[in-house]
Amino acid sequence: MIMTQLSTQQSIAESGPQPTQDKLIPIRELSEQTQVNTVTLRAWERRYGLLIPQRTPKGHRLYSEADVTKVRDILAFIAKGVPVSKVKALLSSNNSTHPKPSNNDWQQLIETIESTLSNGSLTQIKQSLQDLFLNYPLALIRSEILEPVIQKLEADTLKVAQMMLLQSALVDYAVLRLNAKKAKKQKQPSLLICAERSPMWKLALAAIELSDANINVVLINQPCDINTWISLALRYQDFECIVFQEGVWRERETQHIQQALQTNDNLVFCGTAASVADIDIKRRIANPEQILAYLTDK
Repeated sequence: MIMTQLSTQQSIAESGPQPTQDKLIPIRELSEQTQVNTVTLRAWERRYGLLIPQRTPKGHRLYSEADVTKVRDILAFIAKGVPVSKVKALLSSNNSTHPKPSNNDWQQLIETIESTLSNGSLTQIKQSLQDLFLNYPLALIRSEILEPVIQKLEADTLKVAQMMLLQSALVDYAVLRLNAKKAKKQKQPSLLICAERSPMWKLALAAIELSDANINVVLINQPCDINTWISLALRYQDFECIVFQEGVWRERETQHIQQALQTNDNLVFCGTAASVADIDIKRRIANPEQILAYLTDK
């Protein structure tokens, strides 16, 4: 009995640091607490030395409460326009005063994207997007870079081709990220469908956000007409099916949709069309940015 107890104690000791005892957490939990995806956390460590995690004997990263605080400080600097490459110096300066808000650095990133779009190289556009998503959190990329760029493109009828290139690159990147993520097998995935006359890029960003939150998600990467997405929703009734539709449905379309709702309890709508059609509020999500909150609260 004594030998068994000693053997057990030795096994525990050799298994490495215990997160619960030492108050250390794995990278997945750090990501959940800070809403920074694990890809970016690793990039901050490898490229910029912003984080120095402890390691288990098998090499798995472990983080302390101080690391959680540091990530939040990093986010605060970045949100104020500080390039991620300059954050380390500010963290180590012991200066508690954050820099004054500035859009200069965001503007530089915007101009880089715009210049790449003007050149018309899809390969360069994809590389620029990969660099952005590697270094910055999705929420900031969406609000500080993509939305301003896309607003300009949509306001200029001569830049329709650039808009199509950017949207295509965003969808391709989202699919790449989803394919790289190991799906959870214990739950049916959430099916994201973009209806016609709706910006596909918004749903692509939502798909990345869900994947980063460890929600199993399938993105239909082409806009679908009403007959197609209703067919998909009926075929995959076990899935949480979210249809993103901006604009307004015709009366006949609304009737068709109401019939689909009666046969599929997992069908949910995102966007303005469902609100205008007065779809049951329990079946509505205001915009793609709220899909994660909707699924998390269920």
